[in-house]
Amino acid sequence: MKGGLVVMLAALCMLGRGSEALAAARKIVQADSYELALQVPPVESFTTKPLYTLARFSHWDEILQEPAPPAELRYLTGVWYYARGLAHSARGRYDSATVALDSVATIGPSLPLDLPASLNPARSVLANAEKHLRADIAARQGRRDEAMAELRKGIALEDELTYDEPAGWYLPLRQPLGALLLAAGRPKNAEREYRDDLVRFPHNGWSLHGLEQSRRAQKRTREADAVAKERKQVGA
Repeated sequence: MKGGLVVMLAALCMLGRGSEALAAARKIVQADSYELALQVPPVESFTTKPLYTLARFSHWDEILQEPAPPAELRYLTGVWYYARGLAHSARGRYDSATVALDSVATIGPSLPLDLPASLNPARSVLANAEKHLRADIAARQGRRDEAMAELRKGIALEDELTYDEPAGWYLPLRQPLGALLLAAGRPKNAEREYRDDLVRFPHNGWSLHGLEQSRRAQKRTREADAVAKERKQVGA
C-alpha cells in the first residue's frame, strides 16, 4: 500500500498538483513512522516525503514550522536542514540558509554507506540536496554562474543514481537549471535542459511549462502552443 502511495506521490509532484501531492505525502508518514524507522532503517526514506513535497511546492512557512525529527534519524535530519535552508534562502535569510547548508554538508558524508533511500544510498541522495541548496543560495544572491555550476554538478550526481520508479531524487535539477538559463536570457540552452528532462521524465508538467516558455522566448509561437496543448492534455 505504501509503495503505491509513493508512486502516486511522484506522479502528482511531476504534474504539479501540490495539494494532492502533500496529502499523499502525509499519508505515507504515520504516527509511528519515526519509531519504526529507528527499528527498520529502510523506512527512514519514507519519512522524508512530506519535507521533499513541501520543498517541491515552495511551502516555506510550513517547512519552518516542521519540528526537528529525532536526532538518531540522520538522513531525515539532513533533509530537514535542506528544506529549512531552501526556506531561509527564499526569505532572504542567507546566514540561516548557510548554517543549514553546513549541516547538510556535514551529515551527508557521515551517513552509513548501507543506509538506503530506496535503491540508492541515502548519502548519495543527500549529496543532490547539498548541490541544490548551494545553487539556490547562490542564485538568490545573484551569483548565477556559480549556481549553474553547482546545478550541473548535481545533475552529474543525479544521473549516477540507480534507476528506480519513482526516481531516487525528488527534483530533477535540469528543471531549476532551465529556469536559471531562461532568466539569463538563454532560451535555447534552457530548451535543451527541458527537452533532456522530458526524455527522462516524459510529460512532466514542470519541464513542459519550461519548454513552452523557452520556445515563446525564441518567438516560436506555434511550437510553444503545441507544448501548452500537451501540458493541458496531461493535466499539468
